[in-house]
Amino acid sequence: QLALEDVVALEQEIRAIKVLTHTNIVRLFDLIHGKNQICLVMTYLPGGNVYEYISTHHPLGVTEIQTFFAGVLQAVGYMHQRGFSHRDIKPENVLLDTDKNPVLIDFGLSTKTQPGQMVKSACGTPGFMAPELSTSRPLLPMPTDLWATGCLLVELFGGNDSVKPLNDISPSNAEEK
Repeated sequence: QLALEDVVALEQEIRAIKVLTHTNIVRLFDLIHGKNQICLVMTYLPGGNVYEYISTHHPLGVTEIQTFFAGVLQAVGYMHQRGFSHRDIKPENVLLDTDKNPVLIDFGLSTKTQPGQMVKSACGTPGFMAPELSTSRPLLPMPTDLWATGCLLVELFGGNDSVKPLNDISPSNAEEK
């Protein structure tokens, strides 16, 4: 039996990837319902995730960084044009296809909003969360995706865990940074 939060995340993921058809976004092919499980049949991405890739190939070449970053930016731009925010962009959520093209996955925290619509829930992965997420104020979700995408670029250049010391945000010091 799935916990309620898992069901919500699964519903959000399905809603997003059903309508987001882009070469740099994972594709949903089928949904299989079992007795106590739901299986998502998605794009096969054998290249592993970018976190693992950085671990084994750092330092990356500039051309490689440009390819990875451009693909993620294209995916983010496409999502945002359609009103979706990912809200958990990080190296672990970017997989590589057989040609090392980046593909954004894990839309379980994603949200669809209207232009200018604020959200109250803060989510993401520490180290990749924009400073404004540490406050309890409503915010626009799309700029936080851009912050996380910038953090991904820092990791591509600097190696894994490069952003964590730079991005140690807590509610008490968020206003100062």
